[in-house]
Amino acid sequence: ASLAERYGVTDSPAVLIVSPGGALIFRVNGFDSPNEFYRHVHESMDEWDKIHVKMIHEPEFRDDPKEELALGAELLRRVDPEEAAPRLARAARSRDADAATRDGALTSLATAQYRMKRFTDSRATLDEILRTSRDPAIREQAELSLCAVDIAEGRREQARRTITAFLREHPASKLSANARQMLTSIPVEPAEPR
Repeated sequence: ASLAERYGVTDSPAVLIVSPGGALIFRVNGFDSPNEFYRHVHESMDEWDKIHVKMIHEPEFRDDPKEELALGAELLRRVDPEEAAPRLARAARSRDADAATRDGALTSLATAQYRMKRFTDSRATLDEILRTSRDPAIREQAELSLCAVDIAEGRREQARRTITAFLREHPASKLSANARQMLTSIPVEPAEPR
């Protein structure tokens, strides 16, 4: 069940190919024809080989925050937050990172920390985004991500209050539908007996 949740397995049978570190290389839910299956496997393996070569040569670009962000984001997309997080942290902390790179790295780092269930770290990263980012869309996403952390930590009422405030303060936000969906998905606490 944990593997299905981690890698987004929705149908059975499913075929997964993952790296030794856990990065998703290939996934198929259900059946494909043999020709399509092997074509997809080979394409996925070729893509992974390019990423793996980039990881091997990473010391050559470790001081380039955009390259670190790109590699970290790709590893995060491939469901490997453990490998993504240090790269994203280096990109975010680099003195050479411009504002957009820093915002992207911090946003992805918060996501990686959340996926690893390091909620305290994720909250600290999201707070950093709110302190430093000038991009309203990035800030709004960080506000809602803090609500997700609250929910994961069992702070449902705090999340409800924060989402309600978000909807009031950002009525025209592109994230309003997401906020409303989050609000309705928060389980209601059972009333305490009197």
